[in-house]
This record gives sequence, structure tokens and C-alpha cells, in this order.
Amino acid sequence: MYEKTILPSGIRIVSEYIPDVRSVTLGVWFEVGSRNELGDQQGYSHFIEHIVFKGSAKYSARTIAELIDGVGGYLNAFTSREYTCYYASVLDQDFPLAADILKEMLLNPLFAAEEIERERQVILEEIKASQDLPEDQVHELFYELLWPEHPLGRSILGTESSISQVTQEDLIAYYRQHYTPDQVVIAAAGNIEHQALVDQFAREFDALNQNLRKADICLAKPTPTHSQIYTVAKDLEQVHICCGGSGLNRSDPNLETLRLLDTLVGGGMSSRLFQELRENRGMVYNVYSDYALYRDAGEFLIYAACSPSAYRQVIEVIRQEVELLALEPISEAELKRIKGQAKGSLVLALESTMNRMVKLAKDEFNHRRIVPVDETLALIDQLSSLDLHSLAQTVLDVNRWNLVVLGPV
Repeated sequence: MYEKTILPSGIRIVSEYIPDVRSVTLGVWFEVGSRNELGDQQGYSHFIEHIVFKGSAKYSARTIAELIDGVGGYLNAFTSREYTCYYASVLDQDFPLAADILKEMLLNPLFAAEEIERERQVILEEIKASQDLPEDQVHELFYELLWPEHPLGRSILGTESSISQVTQEDLIAYYRQHYTPDQVVIAAAGNIEHQALVDQFAREFDALNQNLRKADICLAKPTPTHSQIYTVAKDLEQVHICCGGSGLNRSDPNLETLRLLDTLVGGGMSSRLFQELRENRGMVYNVYSDYALYRDAGEFLIYAACSPSAYRQVIEVIRQEVELLALEPISEAELKRIKGQAKGSLVLALESTMNRMVKLAKDEFNHRRIVPVDETLALIDQLSSLDLHSLAQTVLDVNRWNLVVLGPV
């Protein structure tokens, strides 16, 4: 059962009560991410995600770790381009503890100078680790090429320069600017009744910084580039390829069509690209498609890695397969298969209270309502091969795609 409460401050609380499980996953979401960062603020959202774990007025960092470990729970966070989420998974009986820890972390972070210095070094190491992963690096280069001069094209982690220079005052100011009630969604899924969730958060969170966030760069609509090629020579065993272009925004009515299109192109072992490049030709080990949805923009991409001698042919095969999908509708048999795959994957993912919590929050951000799973499944069932073909002609226009190649080229 889904329920929703909007507090006087604008904070939204959404929940799904699942009485037959013994656990709860609780998430506190802020609609702030790397997209909100001005040029010299790169990495601030992610830095704050790190630093709130380093102690509050009530709990030290060690105490937080011991309390969560002591009940067999899990506490973590992630930063994306448009969101930051702090979440905990615990037994239902330990929900009050998890809620109290999250409240303390987010409402009363210490921002201790010595912890900031220590975490600065941790994040610098995280940046270096990412640069050592060519799959990560080629994606970052792709975003930079697609969204130049816009925060969507910048790394969520920030740069070595921005992280080295950020001060305690900078982080506190950014926190106060963006951690405001109008940006908050609190979501929980599992064996927790909605009123218990509201009771845990209403009083303390309703007193959160009452200033509404001012209009900022996150509202500036990005303009994608197209038909760009960027080659980066690097001493690696493989050549890493990332190509694609602009896609759909997160409120577009064709999102379920895009889900099917992604499944068809590179969403599993039976996808067009996996079958042709790996099964038929043996040219790659890893190939897939993916997409991202933003407030007013989106992207669709394909990634592949191969030996240096094969990369030009791999790029050509990708082009041929994608062009074919844009030229003619798929068969009813293939449509039936990808519908079954998409629906099965969706339902199986929702066996997890974590995934259910994420769905609750994203539905609230994207649609201002919770979209029942059966509604999504019905939408998928209604789609035709002509629907996919129509979207493919726009999203899979390879003549407007960008291409990034990283490796010994």
C-alpha cells in the first residue's frame, strides 16, 4: 500500500507498507547533485555526501558504524547528477535507530575541519581510482563531449583542483543553500506503517533550513553537441568505445518505449549488439547500451571494449546494427521477447526493498505520484513495434551521435 504526506515545509514523505517482510529500507533524498554546482564548486555535492558520515552532535563516525553494524544493518549514500540519497536497510524492529542516525547525520553534521582534511584525501584517491578504470573514464569523456560548458558534462567526483581547494566554509555554505525542505523526499519500503515514518521525521525535518533554494544553474537547460569524435591515446590492453547522443527527459511520455529500445539494443545476452559482436563475431567481451534521464534532458549510449586491431570494425558493426533499427520495425516475435524481458526484470528488481524505496522516491520526483507497477506493465504491453521504430528514428540517429575512443589508438 502506497501513502504520501506533504509536511507544511514542503517535505514529501512516501512509503510502501509491505507487512510480509521483516526489513525496512529508508532513504532521505535531496534534489541536489553535480548539476547544481557552479564552475568552482565541482564535487561539492559528493564531498558533502562523504562528510555527513563523519559525525554529528549526537553520534561520532565510529558510533554510527558500530550502531548499524550492531544490528546487522547497512548504511550508505550516493550522489548522482541530480540527486543525493542517504539510505539504511535494517530489520523492522531497528527502524527507529536507523531513522535517528539519518536525522542526526543530515540535520546536525559537524563539518569538523580535521575530518574535512582527512576526507579530502579519501576523495582525491577516489578520483585517481576512477581515472585508473578505463570504462569509467570513457563514460566521463562522453558526458564531457555531449554536454560541454554545462554541469551535466562534469564529473560527480569533482577535479583534483576543486577538491584540493574547497574549504570548510565552502561546504557549509553549499549545504545551507541546497539542503532545504523543498528539495527533500523521504521514502521507505518494507514493514513500516506510514504514520510511524511521518512521526519519526515530521518534527525535526520540518525545522530544516526554512529558506527555499534560489533558482540556480540546475535550471539552465543543457544543449547537447552532435557528430563529434574524440580520440584519447592511452596505454591500455583494450580500446574502450562510448558512443551515443541525447535522449529523453525524466517526464517524457515515451519512457517505457525507451526501456524496450534499450533492452533491444544492448540490454542483455539476447540483445542485438551482444548477439552480433560477442556471440556471432567474438570481437568483444563487454558490450551494452544504457540511458540516463534528467529533468529536461537525457542521453542514450553504447559502450564496448575490444582489442586494438578490432576497434574500427566494432564501431562499424555498432553503426550498422543501430541504423538497421532506425530503418525498419522489429518483428512481433522480437517485440514479445523484449517485452517479457523488460517486464520480468522490472518485477524481479522490485523484490528488493531497496529498489522499491528508490522507485518511490524517483516516482515522486518525476511524476509527483507513485506509479503502480501494474500500470507500468500495462503500458509496456500496449507498445507496438511501430512505437519503437518511431522512437528509434530519433534516439538512434547515428549521424548525430558523438563518439569517444580511449586506448592504444
